[in-house]
Amino acid sequence: MTVPQLPVELIYEIVSWCANSPGQPTLRNLCLVSWRFRHVVQPLLLQSVVLGNFTTVVKKKAAQLNALSAQACRPALHARSLRIDLGGIFDSACERIVGGDEQIQLTLKVKPAIQAFRRVDKVLWTLCDVNKEPPWTQYAVIDALRTSKPKELVITVSEDAVTPTIGSLSDVHRLSVDYRGSYSAAKDVLQYGVARLASKSPNMTHLEIASRTCSFEVSSIFNILNSDNPMPLPLEYLGVFGSWVDPSVFSSPSVLRHLQRLRSIALYENGKAGNLRNSSTSIWDTFQQENITLRSISTDSGSALGDAFVNYLSSFHGLQRLQLGLSAEQTDTPNPEALLNCLITQHAPSLLELKVATQKSPQWMWPFSEEMKSRVSGLTRLTDFGVTLCVANDEQAENDVEAAVHSLIDYADSLPNLEELLIYQSGVVSQEGYSRYQRFHHPPTRVNEPVIAFKSVHRAIGSFRSKGLSNAAYRIVVHDSVYARRPNAEGTFSFVLI
Repeated sequence: MTVPQLPVELIYEIVSWCANSPGQPTLRNLCLVSWRFRHVVQPLLLQSVVLGNFTTVVKKKAAQLNALSAQACRPALHARSLRIDLGGIFDSACERIVGGDEQIQLTLKVKPAIQAFRRVDKVLWTLCDVNKEPPWTQYAVIDALRTSKPKELVITVSEDAVTPTIGSLSDVHRLSVDYRGSYSAAKDVLQYGVARLASKSPNMTHLEIASRTCSFEVSSIFNILNSDNPMPLPLEYLGVFGSWVDPSVFSSPSVLRHLQRLRSIALYENGKAGNLRNSSTSIWDTFQQENITLRSISTDSGSALGDAFVNYLSSFHGLQRLQLGLSAEQTDTPNPEALLNCLITQHAPSLLELKVATQKSPQWMWPFSEEMKSRVSGLTRLTDFGVTLCVANDEQAENDVEAAVHSLIDYADSLPNLEELLIYQSGVVSQEGYSRYQRFHHPPTRVNEPVIAFKSVHRAIGSFRSKGLSNAAYRIVVHDSVYARRPNAEGTFSFVLI
């Protein structure tokens, strides 16, 4: 059977596997196979589009706006995700190339260019500083979003950017705001906008706020929300990164009314702003009392991961994902025996992901004790396992690093459903809340160049050879590098960097 004779269903199957490979070159090459392949692949290739600041000359950036505003751009027909980054289109360098009058015309085309993407469900909008993006561009974007109404909105506000008036938008289902500035006044305006937008989005299920230096006040957001909207939000996910959170906020009836459907939470405090651990009130006690049963928990020691946390996990069944970032303070670190016994007893049939990153908690570092290994092996449904390797730096003896990595891989072979083994390195793990947000929820593009601090770990993975055949088919992730299994001629397997 030749390529033109392949059934469409088989082409879809081939393309779906290729689409999972890193990068887009594979999809672009498939478009060249035949017109039938192109018909299947092109929608996948164009499902995510960048409007504005892509890596090309200014003239082509202007041409993109012109084509889109004229409804003559094919990507607009297929795109489901739109990234807006207008920094550099309207700056002084652009004015020297296209001229001031043409800049005015381009500004008028921002709104129709965005509205050309009629099928877009998700918009990722980056606001640059005022020297690269004048204020009037955000008004054009807001005006376009007001009519297009994307279901998911991800906003990144850079240092010195003009604060967007997102409070005029409505009907967003998933909202994520990342504020990278340090001005309290701008933060307050953005905080008010988040609350107003939430109050006009009765179907909002996901709310995420992150701040690098200037903390959001969660209580203020919910107070404004309650004053504007008498109906509770159907929130299923709440993420707070690097912001000041008073534990009493979660016990307040005005906040709890929005959390009754909560199924996933991510809490990572900023060391300078965090307050979750410095209180007699525990959010886990509150969740237990209110019978809020989470399916996914991602948090650090700032949320006081002591007895109250273990007691909460013991009060229900069905936890699916658990990510923990542990500090060196024993009062904020769960006892391994108590936590693992709880997970086995209550959540073994459902738990798919367990990741523990720590700096100085040796009881949670690899190599585990035989008792710890036995307990983790009891979580038979694990597909994702993350563990911190007890390796301070590359000055440690190479043989010690190699032995630790090889023993970890041998142990991972015993986990029957494992799909990904994530290796953290002690001394490199960040405990600051905003860094957790970047690593866990908005990871950078994976690259093949090993980070210096991990070189000994990379060498150890490269030298691994299995002692026999295994049915395990997991990948290994170290920082931003990914290793896949490769069978060897002698009937064993090793790992290769992809």
